[in-house]
Amino acid sequence: MNIAKKFAKALIIMKGWKALHSLTPAHNEEIIGIVFSKDRPLQLYALLESYLRHCEDPKTLYILYRASDDAFANAYTQVKQYFDNNLIKFVEEQYFTKDFQSLLESTEEKYVFHLVDDNIFTSPFSFTDFLAIENRDTCLFSLRLGDHITYSYTRQSNQSLPEFSREGQFLTWKLGTSKSDWDYPFSVDGNIYVKSEILALSKLIEFKAPNSFEGKMTVFEILLRKRRGICYPHSKLINICLNRVQNEVKNIAGEYSPKELLGYWMNGKKLDISKFEGLISHSAHIGGCQ
Repeated sequence: MNIAKKFAKALIIMKGWKALHSLTPAHNEEIIGIVFSKDRPLQLYALLESYLRHCEDPKTLYILYRASDDAFANAYTQVKQYFDNNLIKFVEEQYFTKDFQSLLESTEEKYVFHLVDDNIFTSPFSFTDFLAIENRDTCLFSLRLGDHITYSYTRQSNQSLPEFSREGQFLTWKLGTSKSDWDYPFSVDGNIYVKSEILALSKLIEFKAPNSFEGKMTVFEILLRKRRGICYPHSKLINICLNRVQNEVKNIAGEYSPKELLGYWMNGKKLDISKFEGLISHSAHIGGCQ
């Protein structure tokens, strides 16, 4: 990294530090979720079905979705009809950055968690558990991690577990003392954040979609080094990598095309989420060919 890039990185980190230390978080001790979805009605249905099955106290989910053509748009309309309730709210994407930040700004809840449409919840959990944690504003709570996550799917390599302590029913560890999944605080797979922090930091970076948002946020990892990570002993969700629908990052994924999975949906097929119930995987992701 040349001097100019080092200076630019240091400058944005300093701006992030100032932003975090000038915030006045909301007093509404509640949580919302934002789901990122593009051309995946089949997977989105499975995510929502598993969320309502396993979450003991479900919070409002905003589905920020994008359909690349009328066929996908019609399929999303069908998904909406299945989940026609006050907990699931669909927001069609126009400009991702603006739409995402608008959701953060226009909602009153203090906390936010992100999901992607190929996540599936695997076992019961409660947001009340998170809200009972002391000093939760200075922790990183993850629904995707557990003491069995010893393999990084994205890096295709084994990963060491951090040194854990117990905090009630949870495992805790110091951020910055591990690698790979255990030191990736801005994952969009089920982490809970103080919403005002994510909004403030997101305004300091440029991004066009979920992958570039997640990638650009890594510059701020150093700001979380003194915080503790918290998770259940066993993870509560997993990412099912059936296909890739974006070109920002060449993520490892299965060989199903979006149109192929759309065809399954239009023929009345859906993912059998019962196959994943109670799953204890050594990775936070499962490939589409496994």
